[in-house]
Amino acid sequence: MRTISQFMWGFQPHFRSSLETFARRAFESIDFGAGPRAYLIGFATQPGLRFPVCFESEADPLAQISFADIDGLAERIYTDNPESELIDSYRPLHERRQQNLRDRARAEAVKVTLEAAAAGADRYFFVGMPGVVDSAYAVHPILAFPRGRWDAKPALATTVFDRFTVERSLQHALVTELLSKATSALRQQEPPEGLPFIGIDESEYANRAAQALTQSVVVLAGHAMQTQLHTALDAVASQPYEGRAGFGRLILAADGHPEVDVALRFLEKVPLDNARLLRKTLEMTGDGLYLLCDGEHVFGLGALPDSKAPATEFVDAGTSESTAADSETRLPDESIFEFDVLGQGAWELRHRDSPLLRVTNTRAGLPRPRLSEDDFKDLSTRLFPEASADDVSELWTLAETAARAEHGTMLVVHRAAAQEAVRLLPQAQRLEPTRLSARTLEAVTAIDGAVLVDPQANCHAVGVILDGTSVGAGDAARGARFNSAIRYQHAVGADCMVVIVSEDGMINVIPRLPRRIHPSAVERPLEQLEIALTRGPSYDDFFRAWTHLEALRFYLTDAQCARANAARETLEEDRAKPEPDAPPGLGRITHVSWTPFEPDPDMDDTYYLAEPESTPLLGEHD
Repeated sequence: MRTISQFMWGFQPHFRSSLETFARRAFESIDFGAGPRAYLIGFATQPGLRFPVCFESEADPLAQISFADIDGLAERIYTDNPESELIDSYRPLHERRQQNLRDRARAEAVKVTLEAAAAGADRYFFVGMPGVVDSAYAVHPILAFPRGRWDAKPALATTVFDRFTVERSLQHALVTELLSKATSALRQQEPPEGLPFIGIDESEYANRAAQALTQSVVVLAGHAMQTQLHTALDAVASQPYEGRAGFGRLILAADGHPEVDVALRFLEKVPLDNARLLRKTLEMTGDGLYLLCDGEHVFGLGALPDSKAPATEFVDAGTSESTAADSETRLPDESIFEFDVLGQGAWELRHRDSPLLRVTNTRAGLPRPRLSEDDFKDLSTRLFPEASADDVSELWTLAETAARAEHGTMLVVHRAAAQEAVRLLPQAQRLEPTRLSARTLEAVTAIDGAVLVDPQANCHAVGVILDGTSVGAGDAARGARFNSAIRYQHAVGADCMVVIVSEDGMINVIPRLPRRIHPSAVERPLEQLEIALTRGPSYDDFFRAWTHLEALRFYLTDAQCARANAARETLEEDRAKPEPDAPPGLGRITHVSWTPFEPDPDMDDTYYLAEPESTPLLGEHD
């Protein structure tokens, strides 16, 4: 049984662990494997306590950091804030406001201290507001994220505008929601045992985060009042017009913005809460024309000059409020935003060319590329090793062009394309083998049927109707094009790859092979399991490594499965041991159900990448 040296309350390890688990699940719900870690830091609120500052988990290297200078740093941050000099005539309100500023200053001081230490240099830390637990410690919840993963996602740069806090991205907004939940739990009358997330869908927090992000960009566009834009886009994206799904674009900018050319101005503005009229108005967009919205109404139809069109720019997503645009002025280019309505309940928010948010049937997530070049080329190379680099690049060009097909299409890459073209007659139009230009491919995808090419990107047939027997795979929620491709690819096997472009804009590439990884990617968490057993055992470390290993279940060899299962059996034996002072025959936990690892029959060495020359395993550091 673990004893707590830096004691704040008895369930502090459980609370920290539940926060970390909930944060991981919440980020997975937005398609971001961010790898969050949770911590707690508590500051004594009364004299005489053994520890003036407590850190959970105290076994973590971060607990060795000195927090002796936190109060001084927090005081400097507080006095540097202009709002610390404001005086409210109503004394209780003044005291609450100033205490809030002091709490925020201390949270920022903790963040700065953790990120400045060697143990925290590779992570970004987000520190929430405190809750006083057991009248003894003001406890701040903390979430930490690896810098590399966090920086890979786009974000805005402005953090404060017109005294409003700006959520810079969906991931930033989700952190705010999670820390707010943790703070609320810490402020309960009774010390919390954990986060009360049973029965709560993590997507609820993602949706709140998405609404906060939408409100933030409305503020940046110059409209400070509460907006219904997020709700309006949900309604418009899911509402058909004369049987057609909604497709179109909307520009969010202040009326009179110098970078927006107004083509038509409506004398009667369209209110955002009139979903039917807004959906009808959306039909006017296209050919570079957008609906123009000021955050409250749609006021016209217009365009962005080509020279002012958004251009991709990534901002350091982890920059803290104290170092990013920390002023009352937004950056000049963060005043225009684009919303793309994609039909079938889907829409996206973009800034410049960087997608910040995608909502599908009211569920929020981070946008993903419709078609990943790296993934496509990797799959092409693995399926068709005879294809040259030039061939694979040409196949990618065809796939990119096919992805733009307005009414959907299929691109079939077959090792024996010439023979298939003959076999599928008369349900195909055979061609003299040739590489298609983008213009020609656009023309031939206008008709029904697939485009059949070989691994060298030579087209052999168009208008191909695919055959294939029914199999257990497929998706009843998808259309005939998708399911016919599944049947065909299943019948043909490894000689074939299919790019499926659906009418709703969804793109799938089959077969889907597990990505290739370095062998050390499996060995590291396996070693972490075994090391965790030597540390008490450390249950937190063990189950963090176990969860990581479960995500890699496909790649484990027979020997690695045996090692993982043996480690888990050892841990369960430890959990079943009775406490030293327990009555005879009484153990702690008699049995916990778990799924043993088994080698996957489809796994072979082709799923491993060559290990870099300098990739030491954990034991080599010890």
